[in-house]
Amino acid sequence: MRNPLTLKPLHSKTARAVFLTLVASASVLLFVTSGRTSSSPLVISEFRFRGPNGASDEFVEIYNNTDTDHTVTSSDGSSGYALAASDGIVRFVIPNGTVIPARGHYLGVNSVAYSIGITGDATFTTNIADNAGVALVMKTIRRRRQPRRSQFTRPMRRI
Repeated sequence: MRNPLTLKPLHSKTARAVFLTLVASASVLLFVTSGRTSSSPLVISEFRFRGPNGASDEFVEIYNNTDTDHTVTSSDGSSGYALAASDGIVRFVIPNGTVIPARGHYLGVNSVAYSIGITGDATFTTNIADNAGVALVMKTIRRRRQPRRSQFTRPMRRI
């Protein structure tokens, strides 16, 4: 008798594509919601990392989850809010001064192969990997400098 819980490898391209889409969706959901607080006015409401036109047929939609207009104003002197993927590459920036209406949307699209036909507010050309996450960064995260190596961490020389 065959055990119904036995896992089978994914052999068809369609099964693999569905599996990758589910994994990508779950990773983005976890990546986006883990850093969000209930006071966040903007959320990533919808995204697609692959469509009928291939890997570059993608979009990310930002939603103003409040009943008031939101004016983009970065707190760190940068040019606006950045949409970045988990590979660290910024895909587009919502410029300072942009007003996202109450319950309104801001759409970023990959101009290489976007197929839906709705004009995006911003465009990008570097595709987002199917297994990547995305985040809306409202201020620059500066990397910490590596501490200088002390004389005690250098390899010893033979005499």
